[in-house]
Amino acid sequence: MVIEHYAGINHNAAINISLSDAPEISDTIINCIRNGSIANVADMKTINDFKLLQISWIFDLNFPRTYTIFNQRRYLENLSEFLPKTADVVETIDLVNRYLQQKCIIERCKIECQIP
Repeated sequence: MVIEHYAGINHNAAINISLSDAPEISDTIINCIRNGSIANVADMKTINDFKLLQISWIFDLNFPRTYTIFNQRRYLENLSEFLPKTADVVETIDLVNRYLQQKCIIERCKIECQIP
């Protein structure tokens, strides 16, 4: 639903939670993600901050299989499509993608090796 909203397919004003549509991204949000942390809602100033906050939720996934599903459904790729392609954003998305791929590799190994 959120990706459809960002794509303009299924607009829902509530998703933007009254944030500015300015192209800026808060350094605090970027830094949280780069530190492997969930971004803080209180630090959001723009819709782009909110998109990055949503991406940061990957650090709060609790089940290994969820990483695989997240990857298969291309959520990171789809969400990042609606962010500006600044150096900070690209580097941050790359970092999150490496984290995701590492988690997926671990999950595949556990399945293949039948490790609980």
